[in-house]
Order: sequence, then structure tokens, then C-alpha cells
Amino acid sequence: MIKLTTMQKLFGLSLILSLFTVAIGTYSVGSLSRLSDGIDNLYNVHVKGLNAARDVNITVLRLIREEKNIILTNDESEIRRYLDVLTAERKNLEVQMQTLPQYFTSGEGKALCEKMIQSVKVTCPQKTGPPKKLV
Repeated sequence: MIKLTTMQKLFGLSLILSLFTVAIGTYSVGSLSRLSDGIDNLYNVHVKGLNAARDVNITVLRLIREEKNIILTNDESEIRRYLDVLTAERKNLEVQMQTLPQYFTSGEGKALCEKMIQSVKVTCPQKTGPPKKLV
């Protein structure tokens, strides 16, 4: 049987604790890397998707406000100005609606995105004719 001195025992214990610390550190770094990848995915897809949906909502509200302003206005120059703003907002909405589906990857997300697109099409039809002449 080998007789170990106290100093050798302390050195062995220190070596075992160091190896244990290295193993835990390696596991922690790997876990943090996976967590970081998950957070990047969350930001790049889900948070940007929510921001895109919020932007669509804001644009639809602006369209409704401009249509309300057209209804309430009697001055033809103001109506023209509101129509110009309305046209710009509609173009902005079309761009937003084209980029929106790329953020929804799951089956449920795609179904909700399609439902939102259909709702926007009903709420904000794209056909606008020339304004009628004020009498």
C-alpha cells in the first residue's frame, strides 16, 4: 500500500477540484452558447415579427384616420392632401404586408398571419377611385 503524505493528499484534492471546476465551466459555456442562439432566434424571428405586426396595425389606423379626415373635410385642397397621404400609407401597407409572412414560421403562426392579411384586405381595400367633385 502506498503511503501518501499530507501534502500529496492536498495536491491530489486540489487537482480533482480543478478538474471538476473545468468540467462545470465547459458545461456552463456550452449551455450559455445554446441560450445565446435561442435568444438570437427569438429576436431575429419572433420579436421582429411582433414589431412588423405592430407596424401593420399602426399603418391601418393611419389609413382609417385619413379616411375619416377626408369624410370630415369640405375643402378640396385638404381632400387632395389627405388623398396623397392615404396613397402613401397604402403603398407602405402593401410593402409591410409583403414582408410580414417571413416572420411567421410555425403552422399556427402562418394561420394567424393569413388571418391578419385577410382582415387587413377587408378593412382597407386597395381600390381607390378619383374623388368626386364637390358641389
